[in-house]
Amino acid sequence: TLSYRLEEESEDSGETQEIIFYGLMDESSRISINKAPLKVLESMLENIGEVEQDEAANIANAIIDWRDIDIIVSPGGAENAYYGSLELPYPCKSGDFQILEELLLVKGMTPEIFSKIAGLITLYGEGRVNINTAGWRVLHALGLSSELAQRVVQFRRGKDGMDGTEDDTIFKTVGEIRNIGPLFTKEAGEINRLTSLKALAVTSDVFRINSAGILKKGGRKLQKDIVCVVQRFTKKPAQILYWRED
Repeated sequence: TLSYRLEEESEDSGETQEIIFYGLMDESSRISINKAPLKVLESMLENIGEVEQDEAANIANAIIDWRDIDIIVSPGGAENAYYGSLELPYPCKSGDFQILEELLLVKGMTPEIFSKIAGLITLYGEGRVNINTAGWRVLHALGLSSELAQRVVQFRRGKDGMDGTEDDTIFKTVGEIRNIGPLFTKEAGEINRLTSLKALAVTSDVFRINSAGILKKGGRKLQKDIVCVVQRFTKKPAQILYWRED
């Protein structure tokens, strides 16, 4: 995440004012609930949502059923027959999630589980998580052990242990994740599993931009906030996927 600030000196009072221009976040540093494969969803629900294995598989299948366009019920999942039988019935979406909270409509999902995973998921991207920007909890959610996930982040930060400094390591290929040091057989298996699922990436094309303009005058503070999600392309202009003004 990048953020930029500007401090200005007020001409009439000499008081320092702070204006936050924008912050930039890589959406591919999170797990896309619209594109993530079944096994990644299962791992996220187990490792972060703290759901038992069988129930995690059921909820993951229900998420797949919610977003796919067919009417075939996955094992433990749900389609229109289930949602239509509820006391307050509603149809199965059969399409992409449009807001994260839509997950709460999915069979088996609870507010408690949602609160645990909400900070690690996104609506955007192609389903591959960028190992150059993902936090250790996202890497753990994908299926790496917490120890291995933290080793990846520490290796990325370099000797000073800090993000965004000159000694940071950038993975140029997914395979370079194995360069973090000696791996136990289980750890190598975890990486191989994610590689075979095509769940990892080293570049990103979708970014969330938080922008704010602040004006202080006569004891009053006026602020305008804008949040947008932008997708960039190689051979055509960037596309705005989401826009909100407050």
